This record gives sequence, structure tokens and C-alpha cells, in this order.
Amino acid sequence: MKTLKQIYKESYDEVRPDRELVEDMLEDARTERRKWIQYAVLRPIAVVLLGVIVLFGGTSVMARNVGYVYGIIERTSPELADLFVPIQKSSTKAGICMEVEAIYLEDGDKTAQVLISFQDTQGDRIQGPVDLFESYYLSSLNSQDASWVVGGCSYVDYDQETGKAYYRIQLSSDIAYERSKLTFGVRELLLHHEEEEREIPMTEISADISADMPTKYVTMSGRGVTDWEDYAQLCGLTMEEPMAFIEGLYSTPGDPWPSARVLDGIPVSECAVDDFTITGLQYKDNVIRLQICWGDCTHVDRHVFPVFLKLADGTERRLWFSISWGEKQGDKRLVFYEYYLPCTPEELEGASLYGLFSKTEDPLEGNWKVTFRVEDTEE
Repeated sequence: MKTLKQIYKESYDEVRPDRELVEDMLEDARTERRKWIQYAVLRPIAVVLLGVIVLFGGTSVMARNVGYVYGIIERTSPELADLFVPIQKSSTKAGICMEVEAIYLEDGDKTAQVLISFQDTQGDRIQGPVDLFESYYLSSLNSQDASWVVGGCSYVDYDQETGKAYYRIQLSSDIAYERSKLTFGVRELLLHHEEEEREIPMTEISADISADMPTKYVTMSGRGVTDWEDYAQLCGLTMEEPMAFIEGLYSTPGDPWPSARVLDGIPVSECAVDDFTITGLQYKDNVIRLQICWGDCTHVDRHVFPVFLKLADGTERRLWFSISWGEKQGDKRLVFYEYYLPCTPEELEGASLYGLFSKTEDPLEGNWKVTFRVEDTEE
């Protein structure tokens, strides 16, 4: 099977209309003929000319598309550009066309890198990045035998001319994907994305950020931490034993579920279901603790990242540690995050707290699905 680079190169050379023939046909079309000549000669000439234009034009469009795809891969992974196999199969649902552009299987076919695109065939709903909402998958005949599958998705580019938004998907499994029959699918898209950097007033929760606030234990759904040595060197901080601070957040040993002690601020009953709510803010032991409810994220992707402190001298302190969990409000499950940013009391003077608030919404369920096979590339 030919690679993208080979198809791209050959597509330009595949069709070349004879220049003299085209000029002769145009000249004949300009010459006045009798009606029977116009019907018998000019109409066939027009059909032939149209065919040449469509064939040559169609080849140019195809070449441009393949060239664009190849260019994307070459920019992002030049060492893999010639290893991707072109697929160019599509599925259209709800006026949105998903196309599997190319794929590369590696690591004994246990890892797949897939380049896909989305295009609105009915309007302008796609004018840049959309959100696949982690609803993508790749399956083969033996997928049911896999004990685990992990993956990731990244937005690559938007082609203004074609209206295509390109994404690169990587999926890995403990079972090799079978090349004879692969199915790539996406169940749902979020079409509208917006983000805004917002200042978080230090008095958002309390007039005194240093005031004590009650705490509670929650069952964690996730956590993140930055390497303290690198962070301290970057920020010039000398806070003693930061891991002792983290360990102090966790519940007593022997608990059946991983839990942590977080601020007990605004109750979940008062949190917005469809927006962000700042639920707690405290400065204690040289650490700012900021708690934000993201609302119900069942069909909306909301997140606040990064969270950072702008100091009076213009430098920044980024979050060092975070904990996430969920709480119920009626039949809704709201997502909570608590962020931790170290700083000294001197640094806190004149500092401002910020977060990048992002939201992607307008869900569209399409269940786009493409089935194809992958052959080895030609040497």
C-alpha cells in the first residue's frame, strides 16, 4: 500500500490535459456553426471539456487534501511521516463528516496513531477545535480480549479552505489490533469552545483569606503533583517538608477508599450546575488552597487550568498540587477541584490569583464510525 507521500507526489502527475486539444476545443466553441453542427459537435466537445476539467480539478483537490494531511504529520512527527498509511474513509451523521485520514500501527500493532478530521457539511458549526469528549475508540476483531485500553487526543490544525478540523488520536492496548478489520468511531462531539483568563478575588469567600475554614473528608477521583525539587528551584521557595503537608490531607491508614481532607466551604446545594462556583479559599502554612466546583460535566467539558499567582514583581507561581472528587446535587454529579499554590507571606502582598476557565458545550451525538483494513506500506 502506498504511503501518503507517494500518493501526494503522484497525484499531481497522474492527469495532464493536452493544452493544444483544450485550445482547439475552445476555438471550436467560439466559431459559429450551423444548428446541426452545434448539436453534433459542440455538445460533445462541451462534455469532453467538462470531463477534463472535473478530472483534473478533482485530482488537484485530492492532491491538496493528501498533501495537507501529509504536511500535518510531517510537522508533528517528521520521523513518522512516511509510515502513516492513508485511509480516507468517512462517516457522515447529523451533517458532520468524520474522516479517518491516516493511521500508523506500531509496537507490534498494540499502539495506533490515527489522524482524523471533522467537517460540517451543512453549515459553519466547525470553525476550529471541537471536543471529542473522550468518546473515541478503535476496535478490531479481537478487541473483546483486551484487558485494558488507554488513549489520548490532541487537536492538530484547522484548514480554513476545506473547513476541516484535524485531530490526532493515540490508543494502546495489551492486545494487538488486527489489521484485517479495524473500526474507528466517535460517539459524541462538543461543538462550542470558549476560554477566559479570570482574576479570582482574594476576598471571594472570606474577607480574611487567612481565616480558618472547616474541612471535610472526600473520596478522591484524582490528584496531581509537580515535582517539588524542580518547582522549588524554579520559584526560589524553601518551604520545609512539602510532602508532610500533602500527607496531612489524606485520611487515616486502612480506609477502603482513597480520601483526602478538603475545605468545607459553600455547600454543594448552593453550587451552580451549569457553571463554575468558587467554593473555598484559604491561606495557611505558606499554601493557598483554592476550591472550585466545575458543575455537572456529563455533557459539557469544563475545567480550570492553569491556576496561578501573579506576584507584585511580575513573576508567577503555578499550582503545585491538586485533588478532584465528585458530589451529588439531586440527580446531578458535580465535579470539584482543590488547588494548592505555595507562597510566602511576603510574596502574597500585592499578589493576584488567576485561573484559565475553559468550557466546551453544545453536545452532538452522532456515533460516527468507519471500518477499514490496513495493509503494510510499500518499501
